[in-house]
Amino acid sequence: MFAKFGKSKMLSPLRGRAFRRVFAGSGLAMLADQMFFIALTLLVLDVAGPGLQLGSVLAVAAVPGAALMLFGGWVSDRVSPVLVLVFSNAGRAILTGILAAIVVSDSVALWHLYALAGFLGVLDAFHYPASLSVVPKVVKKESLAPANALVQGAEQFGGLVGPALAAAAVAFVGLGATFGAFALMFLATSLVVASAVRVPPEFSGGDGTEGPLAVSGSKEGARSSGGIVEGLKYVWRDPVIRMIMVLFTAMSFAAIGPILVGGAALASERLGGAASLGILLSAFGGGSLAGLAVSSFGMPSSGRRGLVMLAVMGVFGVFLGSIGFASGIVSASILAAGAGAALGYLGVVMVTWLQERADDAFTGRVMSLVMLAAVALDPASYAFAGFLTALGMEVLFASAGAVVILAVIAGASSRELRKF
Repeated sequence: MFAKFGKSKMLSPLRGRAFRRVFAGSGLAMLADQMFFIALTLLVLDVAGPGLQLGSVLAVAAVPGAALMLFGGWVSDRVSPVLVLVFSNAGRAILTGILAAIVVSDSVALWHLYALAGFLGVLDAFHYPASLSVVPKVVKKESLAPANALVQGAEQFGGLVGPALAAAAVAFVGLGATFGAFALMFLATSLVVASAVRVPPEFSGGDGTEGPLAVSGSKEGARSSGGIVEGLKYVWRDPVIRMIMVLFTAMSFAAIGPILVGGAALASERLGGAASLGILLSAFGGGSLAGLAVSSFGMPSSGRRGLVMLAVMGVFGVFLGSIGFASGIVSASILAAGAGAALGYLGVVMVTWLQERADDAFTGRVMSLVMLAAVALDPASYAFAGFLTALGMEVLFASAGAVVILAVIAGASSRELRKF
């Protein structure tokens, strides 16, 4: 039945059984992640009420992940990203199962939430780099772009439907049963991904890899490639990887805070309130999905990639910087959709080109830096947006666009990136 996927370039990686299993497990984990965040927020509000406690619990969950992200990437290089996903999701299943039992027994206290959030944050530090570095292990190089588009599309889908599903589950079956369902989802993820390790070569599919050795890690390569510091030196020594990381960091910093914080302020001040914010974010999300789809159908050949990446990033900066000047919901949505499309495209191509260029022994550490740029800078981006909101929407979004444009100028100054 999967033969028909060959007719669609975006779906072609699904012909490989190893990728299908990793993708199915990762998609389920992403959905569970999004739902868990909402349910945890509701639980903290139920236990402690609104206020400082909510922010502190979420911070406890985020800090270990950011602090240990580079170590998690090294572990993926040292053993195998598939095995890291198996054990990290098994650990998540155990922790959410414990939380479910505590909630059902009506004995939950705030310290339980701090402890479990901290342990889950530690597991996230291993899970997220592995979720990106596993893709080159289970598809051929020519299928990396559509495979990454599928994975990032699943993440977008989880972000769209996860909050609503979580709220509905809590309303119908309660918090205890909902956390129990998350435990089962993480356990299922662990089992499904584990099955990819034993996919024999004859069942790997036309776009799969050569079987178990591709998902069993590269111990000799990782053993000879040093640790975290050597990974950082490796990124710094490669001018293309180094500059793509700079561009990715600038893009992440400029996007998350202005879109969420600035978008909310813009909707409240000029576009008509909460309903307009929903429309604005939906337009951005829809554009991002369109960008993901476009990226899967083909990328420029070697020698033009750097120029195309810089051009699309420049377009993203212009769209983002213009949102603050929109006078109505229609124009703001068009600009948000354009920014989302450019960002969705760049998210796939940057990750794909980093995966292609990085040596196998360093893929996990390179991907851990990508995740660090995508996650660790969120608080700084929120603060940046919050500070500039007081100066007006035009200043906020123009400043965010300027960050992107300055990064493009820096990238254009690199001869290696222009020739990439």
